[in-house]
Amino acid sequence: MELSKFVRVIPADTSVILFNTVNACIVELENGYISERHLVKDKLSSEEITYLYDNDFFIDVESALNLFLTTSPNKCLNIILSLTEFCNLCCKYCYETNLTQKCVMDLQLIDKVVQYIASVLKNNSQICEIHFDLIGGEPLLEFDTIQYLLRKMAQFSNLEISYLVETNGTLFNEKVRDLLSHANATIHITLSSKFDHDIMRPYRDGSGSYETILHNLVDSKEFFMDSKHHLYLRYNVHKENMDEFENYMSMLRKKLCYPFNVETAMIINYDYNNWKSQLLPEEYAKWNLENIFLFHSKPYDDSNFLLLPKNCQPCIAYQPNTIKVHADGSLSLCNAWKEVNRTGHVDLLLSGMSKEQVFEHRVNLCCLDDECKMCPDLFLCGGKRFCKGDNQCQFIDFDIDSYLRKYVKERSAIHEGD
Repeated sequence: MELSKFVRVIPADTSVILFNTVNACIVELENGYISERHLVKDKLSSEEITYLYDNDFFIDVESALNLFLTTSPNKCLNIILSLTEFCNLCCKYCYETNLTQKCVMDLQLIDKVVQYIASVLKNNSQICEIHFDLIGGEPLLEFDTIQYLLRKMAQFSNLEISYLVETNGTLFNEKVRDLLSHANATIHITLSSKFDHDIMRPYRDGSGSYETILHNLVDSKEFFMDSKHHLYLRYNVHKENMDEFENYMSMLRKKLCYPFNVETAMIINYDYNNWKSQLLPEEYAKWNLENIFLFHSKPYDDSNFLLLPKNCQPCIAYQPNTIKVHADGSLSLCNAWKEVNRTGHVDLLLSGMSKEQVFEHRVNLCCLDDECKMCPDLFLCGGKRFCKGDNQCQFIDFDIDSYLRKYVKERSAIHEGD
């Protein structure tokens, strides 16, 4: 019985782990049950064989590809708004350092965005959600614009509307919390340890921003205890702050008496910034794997499993009608779209021109090509994306086999304890 090519075979200490990437089903077998991807049938009971068949451990390529290509209608319209290209911080690794001209989105442009949304809804009755990503610069510098946007969107009361606010946190005060109190809001803030943060993300006068952000977060308990509101903290990793993460997590758990999530990320080096991270991807991957298990509240729960299968769902850039509107009204496909590739204006969309026509020069990269069809990791990766550049097959930032070995080992220990 030959295993499907989409089943990952992982040697462990005294066993072999079979991980079906098609459906995230995991089976652990004793050594000797498998030889060169063939299961020894005589060692398995009829019930075990039936279980493996029922869970697609022998699925053929054609059937697997049909599953990959089965997608559900996209019911969410994603709108990215760069409200301002100004910021009150001067971060050493900022991705907008090279902007020579900076703009602020005016209320007339908000009106046009809302008009665009109305036209999309008129032509697509399946959309039942609208999700805004409010970015900058520092979006909370434009408090009045956000207030105006929320007021304008109130007309779509039959839809679920949510907001992601990507803020540096210095202005996330009581006034902002009151404004967002009745909205479905996720707040995304970058924060590291005090010493590192104040060096890497200072105010424009050089003073530290850490204490202001932490004060705002401590004061936000009532806001984040509301189930409509979520906090994500981003820890940007470089060589000099890797060893500070444990103390950072201890501080957060002590200071923040409400639910929050922490995500880590490697800093991207941009040619136009003087400061450069010296952290290598393989160093980060090893560090990240250790911290997944050390600092996640419940790393072994099914709901927190990190290798869920993907299907052929277009990335946000290629989803119909999804758009990024810059502060000057120019357009991009998503946040990964380089600044030099801005094109057109939201007026073109209102004049009847389609997104495809506006971006006729866009990178034509299908997430599923002949190379992907041959790849056993297709369901883990999800296919190619233009934003990956030359690293199309680097789709995860930790060692998969090591993750699965520890996950299975610890899960087994938990069940034995029960």
